[in-house]
Amino acid sequence: MYMDPILIAPCGLNCRTCAQYQKVKNPCKGCHLRSTRKSEICILKNCKSLSKTDPKLCAGCTAFPCRRLQQFDQRYQNITGAAGNGMGRSIALTLARQGIAVAVNYRQNRQAAQEIVSYLRDTGSTACAIQGNIFEKTDCERLVQSTLERFGRIDICVIGPGANWNPEDLQHLESEKSFADIAQEVLPVYHLMPLLLKEMSQNNGGRIIGISTNMDIPSPAYSYNVAKSARTQALLQSVQQAWKVGVTINVIAPGPVEPFEGFEEAKTYCSDSSVRQARQRVTPQDIAQAVAYLCSDDAKYISGCVLPFRF
Repeated sequence: MYMDPILIAPCGLNCRTCAQYQKVKNPCKGCHLRSTRKSEICILKNCKSLSKTDPKLCAGCTAFPCRRLQQFDQRYQNITGAAGNGMGRSIALTLARQGIAVAVNYRQNRQAAQEIVSYLRDTGSTACAIQGNIFEKTDCERLVQSTLERFGRIDICVIGPGANWNPEDLQHLESEKSFADIAQEVLPVYHLMPLLLKEMSQNNGGRIIGISTNMDIPSPAYSYNVAKSARTQALLQSVQQAWKVGVTINVIAPGPVEPFEGFEEAKTYCSDSSVRQARQRVTPQDIAQAVAYLCSDDAKYISGCVLPFRF
C-alpha cells in the first residue's frame, strides 16, 4: 500500500491514522504541511530537539520517548480502546436498545460504568455493572459467575480491552513490553472462551465478538500490530469448535475511532438515525451497529468474519 511521505509524521504515525488529522472541525493538516499558520502545523514540527536529529524522526532523538510524544501515544490509545467513553459504551447502549440485558464490565472507572447502567435502567433496560480485570483468570471467572447470578444466562460477550500503545520501532523494541502486549490481547480470550462456551452451549448457542484492528491499514507500531493480530487469530482459530455448540465467533476490526465528546453525544448517535447518517467519520456508534448486527438473528450463520472499518 502506498503511503504519501508527506503524511508520515516525525513520531512515526501515518497522519491519516491520527485523530487530530481526522477531525471534522479544525483538523491538523499534517506535520509536514508548508504553512506559516501555527494553527495548521503539528506541534511536533516545532520541537527543538527534533530539529537536531537526522533523519528528523522521534525514534532517533536522545529524549525518546519524551513527555510530549507520550501524550500523543495516550491520545491514540484512548481512541482505539477507551473503556467508558468510546466503543464499549456505545455497544452497551446499542445492545440495550435491542432489548438485551447488559452487564457492563469495568476495571477501575466505576463512576463511568454506573453512569451507563443508571441511564439504561432509567430508560427501561436491564443492566448492571461488574468490576473485573479481564487480564486475570480469577476476575474473568467472577465476571461470568456474577453475570449468571444476575441474569441467569449469557448469550453474548464482546471482548474489548487489549494492548497498550508502544510505538517503538524494531531498533528500539522492548521485548518485555511487546510480550505483555500480546498477553493483554490474548489472555481475555483464553480466560473467557472455556467459560463462555460451557454456558452458551447449554443455551443452544451464543455470540462472541472481539475488537481488534484493521490490519489492511496497519498502525505504525510493530508491537501493537503483532498483538492485535494474535487476538484476531486466537478468535478465528476457535470458530470450528465453537460452531459445534452453536456459538459464532466474529471480529470487529476498526482503525482509530475518536470517542464522542460526551455521554449526551453517544446517546444521540445511538437513538437518532438521522444524526448517524450525517456523520463524516467513523464513530463508536458504527462499531456498535456492527456488533448489534452480528448479535441479531440475521447474522445467525455468520462466523469467522473479520469486519474491517475504513477511516
